[in-house]
Amino acid sequence: VFDPTEKGLVDCLARHVRFVGDAEKRIKEDYLRILRFFRFHAQYGKDEVNKKDIQICKKNADGIKTLSRERITQEFLKLIRADRAPKVLEIMFHANILEKIKGKNYQASFLSNLIHLQNKYHNIVEKDSIVMTRYFILSGGKATFHDDVLNFSNAQANFIIKLDAITHKSIFESEKTIKKAMILHGRAIVFQGYLLLLAQEKI
Repeated sequence: VFDPTEKGLVDCLARHVRFVGDAEKRIKEDYLRILRFFRFHAQYGKDEVNKKDIQICKKNADGIKTLSRERITQEFLKLIRADRAPKVLEIMFHANILEKIKGKNYQASFLSNLIHLQNKYHNIVEKDSIVMTRYFILSGGKATFHDDVLNFSNAQANFIIKLDAITHKSIFESEKTIKKAMILHGRAIVFQGYLLLLAQEKI
């Protein structure tokens, strides 16, 4: 292994996430590194997020909007796919970084509950539906797309619209109404809608 920093391998084994050299300089080279910093923490990090690095990310957060919507969307969806996403997103929320991407709505406990349920039933849920359901929570439980920053495919957008239509208790009142919803909207959407209601303890 060639380790030019002489610290990289040690950090990898310890699951310690940090910028290489000067954090602010690295960020200004590519503002996407702000999102990658938090994404790597959510996917691989084991220790606490460095407070100094959080402040540097916060200071430069306006640079995120200079990036293409495609790059932001790809990185953000990778972040929220991680199981440690709630903790990391909460840090981003309090540092006013999350609002640069998807508005000011955030409910950490709601997302944590959903992720727990998705992991519990991972054998019977479609993987593509998992991350968009998590985004649905981050958008305030509404079909909101933040088109000025994010760029979803038609399939992703349609999933969110249909999810918004079926997150009502009346859908799950009987076997008949559930089957009807599955025919109209598809199995994945109905199941994720069910998990959303469970995560909120509404059913």
